[in-house]
Amino acid sequence: MRDGPHRRRTMWTIVGKTSERRCRWLRITLAVLVLGSSALGVSQAIQPPLMREATLELPEWPARRRPVRAVLLADIHLGGIDMTAKRLSRIIDRINAVQPDVVLVAGDFLTDWAADSADIIEVAAQMKRLRSRYGTVAVLGNHDHGSNTLLLRNQLEQSGVTLVDNGAVRRGPLILAGSGDSVSGHARLGGTLAAVRRLRAKTDGAIVYLAHSPDILKWLPQGPAVLLAGHTHCGQIVLPLIGAPVRVSQIFGNKLRCGSIRIGDKHIIVTSGLSTSSLPLRIGAPPDFWVLTLSGASHAG
Repeated sequence: MRDGPHRRRTMWTIVGKTSERRCRWLRITLAVLVLGSSALGVSQAIQPPLMREATLELPEWPARRRPVRAVLLADIHLGGIDMTAKRLSRIIDRINAVQPDVVLVAGDFLTDWAADSADIIEVAAQMKRLRSRYGTVAVLGNHDHGSNTLLLRNQLEQSGVTLVDNGAVRRGPLILAGSGDSVSGHARLGGTLAAVRRLRAKTDGAIVYLAHSPDILKWLPQGPAVLLAGHTHCGQIVLPLIGAPVRVSQIFGNKLRCGSIRIGDKHIIVTSGLSTSSLPLRIGAPPDFWVLTLSGASHAG
């Protein structure tokens, strides 16, 4: 017996309604997953940063000098929705509680190259609150270079921050050698190395390189070296099984994404940073700062 038109229409109606319900539930499920992931990402972005620790042996450590406790932080991005003045103030309190000998900031004080002057004044005021024996030494990041860079430099210097872009400074047993930001085209490593040579001609000291991006590793001189950097946000979004879907470096890929890394005779510390850029989300890449014990081989362990 052949099906009539009414029966065929009924069957297609049932199939169509079933398919429509499945599509609706799929859309709902996807929406829940997106909202859930976004909520997780925001919560991880604004969580208190982890405090990571490492001990680094520096070549040419001056004789009879005690180890130095250094705090490394980066990617403050003040002005973003996940980095308010109140949150930064709490982080500064935690850093001061560590009682560091020196604080090192690897750039990106601001969230935008055209940052409002109020954000610049605020971030400088927060940097002034840092307490350490040898003070705060910093370089600028790619987000710091823009229409208000001169104001940022002036405000930071007035707050007691020593900027060492393409230069170097002696602090205790350390020679802190800073690179300009390579991402925005401000790196002049020749100037950095010349400044190091001038200091080494007058006094001894163990060299620590400070840069916004770890990509500067490619141009460091041969031989053992310690490099401290930020910029990568540790990938910012790192998914299970997949890892970081975005390459943090055109030179090294994700090899220098974050953490304590050894490549040959170079030891690199890359902080995940305190805040975010582009999207105020972090998944699998929590914010952090580092407490580093810097010493010669005889003091290690």
